[in-house]
Amino acid sequence: MSMDLWVYAACAISFPDQLPEPEIWTNYGGSDWAYEQPTWQVVVDDESEAGIPDEALELLPEATVAVSLGLEPIGADETAYEFLYRVADVIASSCGRAVVQGPQGLRLVPSSSEAQDA
Repeated sequence: MSMDLWVYAACAISFPDQLPEPEIWTNYGGSDWAYEQPTWQVVVDDESEAGIPDEALELLPEATVAVSLGLEPIGADETAYEFLYRVADVIASSCGRAVVQGPQGLRLVPSSSEAQDA
């Protein structure tokens, strides 16, 4: 089992360049990239062809990109979970604004200028 997140954004994502520690990610073919540690891994994949759910489009109508993030195994340690959420936030901030979907639901990640104004 895995812990899964989605990031919905309005810009193209360049993997692995726009990920934390880009030199450590591995691509084994296809569109997914893996950040592997001895006891866990985070895998990201461009899933834009799957579409953007209506709930995410309500928060960010201009969203055109869907990125899935999976942490394996679900019983990974706290460091792994912190890294998973860091990856989601880095992808979101690279596009200015994005919607992150996880077990707690949807949240809009504002641009850095919007966050400063709040």
